[in-house]
Amino acid sequence: MPLSFAWIWKKVKEKLTRSGRSQTRKSNAGADEAQAAAQVDIAASSAPSRRASTIWTLDSPSADWTPNQSDEHQVDIPFGFLANIRPANALVTTTDLNDLLPVEILSAIFELAAQAHHNVPAVVMFVSKYWRTVALTHKPLWSYLWLDYRSPKEKYLRWNERLGGLNMPRSITIVALAREQTLTEDWRYLEKELQSLERGHTIKSFNFYGNFETFDWCVSKMRLDTFEEINLQVDWWPWDGRKPPSPHGPFGILDGYWPQSVNAKPIRTISLSHLGISFRSLDLSELTTLEIFDADQLTFPEPSIIMPALKTMPRLETLVLEYTGLYGTSHKYNEYGIIRLAHLRQLQINGGWPKFYFLGALELPNLESLAVDSASEVVFRILSKFGAPLRRICCASYRVVDPNILLEQLGAYPSLTSVYLLDSADSTIATRFAARRMADPGFLPLLKCFESCNELSWTDCLSPPLDSTDVAAIPAKYCRWQDAHWREVMEIMFALVMQRTTLPLTRTSSMFSAEWKTEIKSRYKPRQRSSK
Repeated sequence: MPLSFAWIWKKVKEKLTRSGRSQTRKSNAGADEAQAAAQVDIAASSAPSRRASTIWTLDSPSADWTPNQSDEHQVDIPFGFLANIRPANALVTTTDLNDLLPVEILSAIFELAAQAHHNVPAVVMFVSKYWRTVALTHKPLWSYLWLDYRSPKEKYLRWNERLGGLNMPRSITIVALAREQTLTEDWRYLEKELQSLERGHTIKSFNFYGNFETFDWCVSKMRLDTFEEINLQVDWWPWDGRKPPSPHGPFGILDGYWPQSVNAKPIRTISLSHLGISFRSLDLSELTTLEIFDADQLTFPEPSIIMPALKTMPRLETLVLEYTGLYGTSHKYNEYGIIRLAHLRQLQINGGWPKFYFLGALELPNLESLAVDSASEVVFRILSKFGAPLRRICCASYRVVDPNILLEQLGAYPSLTSVYLLDSADSTIATRFAARRMADPGFLPLLKCFESCNELSWTDCLSPPLDSTDVAAIPAKYCRWQDAHWREVMEIMFALVMQRTTLPLTRTSSMFSAEWKTEIKSRYKPRQRSSK
């Protein structure tokens, strides 16, 4: 999970980069690293190479604008080099965890980090020779490309050179926080390249982060119907302070921009933030993931939109509906009959909308993960109707259910392995659970994690208290997220339950900080006209 990988990454980096590591490391491990590095150097020397600094190529988008350019040095990999490396020849197997992490674990960490940060491959290349070897031989690590205001064309060309003719799913992320950014010659080139179906490689995942103005450019210039996975996040407010347009206009309903071409592919993943969608013109027969985050009263799908759409999603496995509007909704979902989602395994519903009525209108025979806020007895009563094989559950604001009733409800799901109760006001849940386990050792036999926490404390309910009758003896400690925002805590726990390897791509709100926007905007300054 994200926190675990971050901890491992930090510890390994400290170990491999500490001073004097070559003297203190075991001799056999040092020989292995030297051998791996030598093999990489030989492979690199046999291929044509060139090294030069990359200069931002932001061309003037108009007569009145010109970018403030700077230089940026990047790692230069010879053309086709990744395609020519054989892992069996380049990697030296190691099982000494006190010295180096195994290749498989380190490769998984690298790839997860590359999905969340645009410069991971270049960074790990300089940590150690062993990391450099692992990074070069794990080809999927290089399939993720981030394009922003810094030399997008140059990055795209180098990306193609590094991968060569490798046939693997590729992912592109575009960060466009200034309208002027999309008017440069670099971006005009990328428009043509991404629209072309003869580019020689397939882009599986397309991710976009921007504001309302750059979003208009994205959906009008990119062939969204040629990507299997779509992740779109739009910042709430443009720089000029104007409010977002109505969803009934050209912005809010995403279908209005969705292209209709003969080369369209069935979409498999839709992840949106601050966007509305009506599903009218989409082929949803292959859709497996639908995520709608940060929807308000204007962009949250009404029952007349979402319920008919769900009937056309026979393969749906993951569903997220998050309402963050200031005012609650009073939608009715019982007018569309019971909708059976036989393949749905992960469900997240939160916010001030009638989610229990929505849940009651669904039949979920194979649901394994449930993340819900403001939970009550209604949730378990609804799920018990079709005997869902729940394995993981997270309930936030769990304040209204008696602990004994809660344990009875959980006991109806013997397959449970993880239970998280957030903002739980009852401090006796651990004691009650221990007493129940003592009376019935077979109660929830597969349970591996049972945690209850609030703003002040965290309790591991699987660790029995010293005295089952002494509430004060519950082994509680200060909450590990005591200084974090409660919403962030809920997002992390929901990610655990929803079996996400990383936080959703549409939750990287740090990209839209005021300081970062100011920095981007400062690179586009009015050109000083010469007075003659």
